[in-house]
Amino acid sequence: LFTAAWLVLERGGAGPGILSSRLAGIGSGGVAVALLGRGVGDFRHVGLFKRERGSAFARMDSRLYTPLVLCLGAMAAVVAIRGG
Repeated sequence: LFTAAWLVLERGGAGPGILSSRLAGIGSGGVAVALLGRGVGDFRHVGLFKRERGSAFARMDSRLYTPLVLCLGAMAAVVAIRGG
């Protein structure tokens, strides 16, 4: 999580500037893909298209976790595309 946050901060221009803009862009793009992929889910246990919905985790996933990772993924994608 620290590395993912650091990559997005670097790309956005708020980091210490250790990485090149290209490397930070690739890294933050990877973070966006990973988060959006988690949001879409595995079509069974997690994500928008899950089939198992009866457990306590599935309810929390629908209410909190999936919207959170989709929002974070979309924001990371914007940072990856626009840069800092």
